[in-house]
Amino acid sequence: MGGKTRKVKTMKNLKLTRLIYLIFGVILIAINTSSCKDNDEPTPDYVGKWMTTKPYPGSSGYVSVNYSLTLTDHTFIETFLVPDRSSYNPGRFVTIEGSISISGNIMKLVVHKVSHSTYNSATSTASEPYETFTFEDKDFGFTFEGIGMSTSNHQVEYGMVDNQLIIKVDYNMDGIYSENEKSVYTRQ
Repeated sequence: MGGKTRKVKTMKNLKLTRLIYLIFGVILIAINTSSCKDNDEPTPDYVGKWMTTKPYPGSSGYVSVNYSLTLTDHTFIETFLVPDRSSYNPGRFVTIEGSISISGNIMKLVVHKVSHSTYNSATSTASEPYETFTFEDKDFGFTFEGIGMSTSNHQVEYGMVDNQLIIKVDYNMDGIYSENEKSVYTRQ
């Protein structure tokens, strides 16, 4: 009888050991899963593709320019058409690429590359860039010929209202974000 009791105790010990290992394994998985979730940062609300239209003075009055702005955690790409000097027809397709850094609701945009392409309005397509300018991480200015428009490294104050991205620009980097320099982008 002693052998049977030992065998039953051994079986109970084996089942208890397996149960303890199973519970320990579940606890480890739960801890690992919760620690992974703690390390995941939420996607910033500004990340995505945005569109807006802005009026700019041209050679024959104001021209509406459509902008597409794609923002990631650390980069931006802005594309738009620069109208032809002599008419309101599309002329050059411009792509501006760079990096962004965030501090609170202030976003610093540093331009690294400006590319120009020919735009075909009949097919709504842009050619490969025929002219590309690259820049180091330093301030610079770039004026587009034939239209009163320029780009440079600058800071923006941004916020979200009703799924729209509101950007106030500080082109001269004086810390003042003017209502006159405000753009409203719609998520695409």
